[in-house]
Amino acid sequence: MEPSRTTTDSTRPRLYTNVALTLIAGLLAINTFGARDGNLLSRANAQVADQPEDDSGRVSAADQRKQIIAELKSLSLRLDRMDAMLQRGLSVKVTEMPQIVIPTERK
Repeated sequence: MEPSRTTTDSTRPRLYTNVALTLIAGLLAINTFGARDGNLLSRANAQVADQPEDDSGRVSAADQRKQIIAELKSLSLRLDRMDAMLQRGLSVKVTEMPQIVIPTERK
């Protein structure tokens, strides 16, 4: 007769299952009680960050004017450069000239 291994072979999977379940229960307890203390993540990741004082969505008028003035200065500089280029004149070189067809007048 063979020695009985059924008791040793059946306890090994049970031991693994018990250790795994104990480890999972411990991690869940740490996660649950740790979140209450605020040591772990105390806010959900989907929550928005703290809002500024003005929740109405208004933009500061002074900041908006400063941005507009800066943009107008930028546009003015670009227009001045284009105007200077046009005042100097442009050099145009025609590489291919299409054939000119003059329509005849009917009397």
